[in-house]
Amino acid sequence: MPELVAIAYDDETVADCAIEELRRCGEELGLDPDASAVLVCERDGTCRLTTSRHADAQARWAEFWGAFLEALLSQEDDPAAIDGRFRGRLLPMLRPGASVLLLSMPGGGEERVLRALSHFGGRSLVQGPGLDR
Repeated sequence: MPELVAIAYDDETVADCAIEELRRCGEELGLDPDASAVLVCERDGTCRLTTSRHADAQARWAEFWGAFLEALLSQEDDPAAIDGRFRGRLLPMLRPGASVLLLSMPGGGEERVLRALSHFGGRSLVQGPGLDR
């Protein structure tokens, strides 16, 4: 069962740098390059979602991340769409000027990813079967 990893940064450019690092070392970490996105909270409070940009990117991931963002920002709690505790911890991190790296990945690999990106700093959240940290 996949895990959802969110790493929040206080700067709107850092998540883009972190995702580029993952693209360079993603194969050795066992990551699907399409299973990631960057969410930037602009200075005016609006949010911008960026998904994979390469030519053979799978549309289903772009749709997944779009639905995730919609559920995250929705005023309604829909437990089928996103875990309420995860949502409640991620929303406060979306303040103007911040960015978030989002990953969906196979269970058990989050520690290697977090180590690979540790030099960027940030605050991480992991949601998966039996996990909520």
